Amino acid sequence: SDVCSSDLTKIWFPQHNAKKTSNLLKLNRNNLSRLVQFLTGHNKLKRHKNIQAGVIDPNSCRLCLEDEESSFHVIAECPAMLTYRSGVFKLPIPTTLHNPPDWTVNMVEKFLKVSPVGRMLDQDH
Repeated sequence: SDVCSSDLTKIWFPQHNAKKTSNLLKLNRNNLSRLVQFLTGHNKLKRHKNIQAGVIDPNSCRLCLEDEESSFHVIAECPAMLTYRSGVFKLPIPTTLHNPPDWTVNMVEKFLKVSPVGRMLDQDH
């Protein structure tokens, strides 16, 4: 999908949310940076790297090889992340997150800590 970063951000913030903004601003600098990168899509996941390199790879997800490796895909749809997603977001299995997802800053932060996605954000691939 050809979604620009402002559209990606709108997935997480379909309208202004003072509570989420306030919770983000309470994070330490490293955690805030990581969450902003994740939520905007400006990160080391393959979707952003592919855009930078001019590569179109709809099956770039290193976790499932079935879809584009974007922030929304890995947290909301990726079948390989189902167990992490259902644990963090307290969802019945099997399921995906809605678009826009029902989330809190703590949920996204926890998902990035417990799942392989957090490490993927730190890797240069």
